[in-house]
Amino acid sequence: MDWSMCTTVMGLGLYETGSSTTSSWMLAKARLHEERSLPRRPASKSFNVPSLDQDDVSTVWVLEETDRMLLCGGGGRRHSDYRAEVSVAGRVPEGEAAVHFSETFRESEDCCCQSVYFSFSMAAPESDSECLFSLDPYHVSEELGFILPDPLEELPPYYQPWMDIALHVPELVHSHKLRLHINEMPLLSIQFLQIHSELRLAHLALSAMTMGYVWQEGRTTRWRYLWMLPHNLAVPYWEVSQRLGLPPILTHADAVLANWKKKDPDGNLELLVSLPGGDSVRGFFMVTLLVELAAVPALRVWRHRAVATALEEISQSMQDMTDALKLMHDYVDPSVFYGIMRIYLSGWKDNTSMPKGLVYEGVQEEPMEYSGGSAAQSSLLHCFDELLGIKHEEKSGEFLTRMRNYMPPAHKQLIQDISLQPSLKGFVQQQASERLNQAFQHCVKKLLALRSYHINVVSRYITVPAARARQLRNQSQESKQEMISRAPTALEERGTGGSGIMSFLKTVRNQTKDTLLPETGKKK
Repeated sequence: MDWSMCTTVMGLGLYETGSSTTSSWMLAKARLHEERSLPRRPASKSFNVPSLDQDDVSTVWVLEETDRMLLCGGGGRRHSDYRAEVSVAGRVPEGEAAVHFSETFRESEDCCCQSVYFSFSMAAPESDSECLFSLDPYHVSEELGFILPDPLEELPPYYQPWMDIALHVPELVHSHKLRLHINEMPLLSIQFLQIHSELRLAHLALSAMTMGYVWQEGRTTRWRYLWMLPHNLAVPYWEVSQRLGLPPILTHADAVLANWKKKDPDGNLELLVSLPGGDSVRGFFMVTLLVELAAVPALRVWRHRAVATALEEISQSMQDMTDALKLMHDYVDPSVFYGIMRIYLSGWKDNTSMPKGLVYEGVQEEPMEYSGGSAAQSSLLHCFDELLGIKHEEKSGEFLTRMRNYMPPAHKQLIQDISLQPSLKGFVQQQASERLNQAFQHCVKKLLALRSYHINVVSRYITVPAARARQLRNQSQESKQEMISRAPTALEERGTGGSGIMSFLKTVRNQTKDTLLPETGKKK
């Protein structure tokens, strides 16, 4: 298959404002800005503004041209001391508005007081609107979502020893020479990695080398040979990881989001680096990339749509994600995935094959534990969960929260910002809108269907092969001809991220189902 960049949602900023106020909210009056170059409109609305002391704000100015609202400092302070930009989405009926805001603080350069910056959008439940919201601070693209745009294919020449090995990991593992090549590799400084895309490629290359080095001999490797990553790999890997805010192990952000290139002018795609498993590796990572691409419309709908329309488009994106995931059956062989590939995606936390973790020589003397790659490291479903208000029980919630540490920090921040907002579900329930209720309900059901289908995929690629492997062991029929016999027994009941995979996935699915709105008005 030629993998092409054909895209097939994630909403922000939809929270209620109304006439009621609490002690944590301050009412500010909308006034006309006195700048001659901008058109004026009557200031007929009042807007709720996040908690600021009354003395901190004297005026709210509305700019019709750019739909901005400037909060200017009172008490004789200059206007630049306190500033907020607010996206106002069209004409908002009283009591039917929605607000999203985020808040950061930084010291003003020219005064001793703090400057306060807000950004929030307002949208009616059903009417279309235009609002200003940028995904740029979160390193999220409107064209590619969380995927790294145009990943580099080469590092500066100084780092060629890394690339010479990283580009040939499958062959070197197969010949049992990868460790030898890595042990002879020079220790390189990371000082010549200047830009983000260089660091991402370096992390990808070092990650592939690390997974191959650790698992080169598969489950037959004895623990005493597997306890340390050599310093010439461990030290630069740690340093690159620290600069990116990523852990020193292969993550979803590496293997999927930053591991693609255009193979030809038609936009067909290829992997930058690979792991043992042949075409199934390529199929696995490319199908996962297509799932990410299918969600891109969901990440940008709030810029242009009202709540109900946005939820409807998010539902369509979820359906597109499910359809993309179905391609896994066509391009990934279950025997190859289970028997060869999975171990190279596995980590050294909650893994009985490496119960103490891995020593990163030259970094610290004690072993460190890191989880392997997992679908839970994709920011998409975390954003959906936070937006829809899906609450996870303690054990699964702890695992999902830990997986956020395996995401680029800016992506993690987006999830965090969504989680801090008031309840979208509560907003929907407070509106007398059948369309809005149906849109929310449909959205949750589509997410539920996606998670149910993921369970089916896991069953085919893990549960069924694991049962076959156990059967062969019990019958003493293990053989090299049976690929599934090569898989480590430690992974039979666990995901590569370390979770008890089926119980975890079913729990998450059930908690998604619990988010559905109560059905009313049923005829008996």
